Amino acid sequence: MGMQAQSGAMADINVTPLVDVMLVMLIIFMVAAPVMEKARSQKELEENRDKQQRLVALNLPALDNSQATANQSQTLTLKIDQNFVVSFEGKTVSDCSKYRDAIDKRQWTRCFDEVEGAIRANEDAKESGIIVDADPSIKFGFVVGIMHRMHKANIEKVSMFPKTTATSS
Repeated sequence: MGMQAQSGAMADINVTPLVDVMLVMLIIFMVAAPVMEKARSQKELEENRDKQQRLVALNLPALDNSQATANQSQTLTLKIDQNFVVSFEGKTVSDCSKYRDAIDKRQWTRCFDEVEGAIRANEDAKESGIIVDADPSIKFGFVVGIMHRMHKANIEKVSMFPKTTATSS
């Protein structure tokens, strides 16, 4: 009884190499996808950083006029009106109205320097603190820049002045 030679093609396909290649490709894509997404989102964030800062609305709490005047008498007031005119204790410190529609925040540097100089010149600012009375229609990045300069001038007590409501009595 001898062995008989089998003639004909093999009917089974060996899928092991195919599975190995597919698993390696899956691992490569699983590692590469988060890296590519992180790089894309970082680039998008850098491109839109200034635009995002300027779209934040200042929604401040409202007080009636009697509470607002009591708090205001203890601290100094820095007012920023809708035309980007900054006044400190009733005196105009900086007029930034021509930079109102600025896209690049570096254009506000001169305004920030003038405000910081006025704050440093006031001896009572460190002791009593400063209330920032900003018009809600101005860009939030401008207010943050002013507050940053207050921090650089070593002012530790900084607060936002709430909107006042008309008393109905």
